[in-house]
Amino acid sequence: MREVRLGTLTLGRGPVKVAVPLVGSDRTALRAELDALPDSAADLVEWRIDCLMPFPDTEMLLALARELKQSLGSLPLLITFRSLPEGGRLRLAKEQLPDLLDVELFSGLPDPAAHIAALQREHIPVIASRHFFNGTPAPQVMRETFQRMQDCNADILKLAVMTETAEDLLSLLQFSATQRQTADRPFVLIGMGPHGVLSRISCAEFGSCLSFGALRESSAPGQLPARDLKRILSLLPEYPVSQTTEPRK
Repeated sequence: MREVRLGTLTLGRGPVKVAVPLVGSDRTALRAELDALPDSAADLVEWRIDCLMPFPDTEMLLALARELKQSLGSLPLLITFRSLPEGGRLRLAKEQLPDLLDVELFSGLPDPAAHIAALQREHIPVIASRHFFNGTPAPQVMRETFQRMQDCNADILKLAVMTETAEDLLSLLQFSATQRQTADRPFVLIGMGPHGVLSRISCAEFGSCLSFGALRESSAPGQLPARDLKRILSLLPEYPVSQTTEPRK
């Protein structure tokens, strides 16, 4: 399987990593989240820039990204914005501000493969993601979604679905178990909502390389507090979690 290296952190090999989203709406809120970050047991940090209000212009966004990157020290930074224009992602990539970028593959990009390739030329690995907020799709749809992500040559494949019943959860986990046997690159499968919590704590058993835990506010339904998530994962001795490097203050 391919591996994705982010400094000293490797996705696709070793223990499950815990990602902690920052969802602050402005610089003050982001600073408060950064102050709380050392207690979160984060292995990497996701910055949800779509949570910024009002959304800043490009120069302000770049300035915030530089400040955040410096504050995180050795913690890798994943930047996510569901509908960020291509030019915005490329500006961030050219300045080497993210260690990893999330691209929503079905958000209307005219040529997702070309866009992903452009980011990768800047030596930025890419997560191709898709979210199903209205339910859990049929296994065939999940397979086709992963295949399209793979055809675009994304470094990591990510699929999040709304699990509304125990049967939904079982369908997702069965797909994940099958994917684990055939995957040639890291992937993340998430069940959103209360019925999906088990998918967040059974990552190692079913193949996901990442699990997302909340710092103060969750960025998706069903997220557990990050420190609780890390503790639960640590109770599974056959699936050890990674050691945390705290951010530089």
